[in-house]
Amino acid sequence: DVNEILDDINVDFFKIEKSNSDIQLNFPNKAEEEGYSYFGGFLGRKSQKEQLTVVDNNFVKDENFVSSQWLDSKNTGGLNYPKKSLIQDMKRMEKIFEDFHRESNDGLHRRKNITKDLTKLLNTEFGDKYEKKLLQSFARARTIFRMRYIINRVFKETLRSKQHKIQRSYS
Repeated sequence: DVNEILDDINVDFFKIEKSNSDIQLNFPNKAEEEGYSYFGGFLGRKSQKEQLTVVDNNFVKDENFVSSQWLDSKNTGGLNYPKKSLIQDMKRMEKIFEDFHRESNDGLHRRKNITKDLTKLLNTEFGDKYEKKLLQSFARARTIFRMRYIINRVFKETLRSKQHKIQRSYS
């Protein structure tokens, strides 16, 4: 059920654990797994070199592509189902993103050309497999996702402190 999946959405979208030098992306709930499939469909459309997505996997029934209940329910003919290999590579891209921003205080560096620098780093790892446009889209989207997460966290903290001040002034 779509409503159950949407109720499970967690703010921390990507969680990574290392095991035996292998990168594993843990999905604490179904919503995050489905969101990753959605993000993969978005990225896969950027490729001109290779077909990384298919519009309706229920019709095609190709084992190389992800099957997703949430995409099935949301799809009115335009959502893309990504290849499973793209999802695996996105896990590695996510690890590179996390390592790239590891030194920052809140998980996102603030400097000029941050997405360009990340794209260059991704290009050294995936340049032979994916086009630069796809790698740029990943870097830009993940940076925006992280900015949105930071803004929401700060807003919640600010709102909580304002409520606390109001309660102290009236008590």
